[in-house]
Amino acid sequence: MTKEISEEAKRAIAEFAKLMHKRIITSHALAFCEKHKVSLDWLLCGDLKGLQRMTCEAKAHQAETVEAQRQEIVRLFLALPAQLQRTAVAAIREIAERSQSNG
Repeated sequence: MTKEISEEAKRAIAEFAKLMHKRIITSHALAFCEKHKVSLDWLLCGDLKGLQRMTCEAKAHQAETVEAQRQEIVRLFLALPAQLQRTAVAAIREIAERSQSNG
């Protein structure tokens, strides 16, 4: 496991440091929480219910995203001519087989 952090994480840490410097301005705290999908309760108070709510919301959003991707794939697939649908199915099978053998 690498000990390096991403540039995005470094920027978030810098933003957090500025946010917490001296007096907290509510609008800045709310903007930070919205941008980074963090619970204000958890960030400012350490409220574990806020952390739990935050992780549940993230999981729900991920499930919505996966479902939206599935719907888009179906929509795109159905828009293809029959010959290209067969090609698309073959390509998806190949990707799935590679995925299973690699992981």
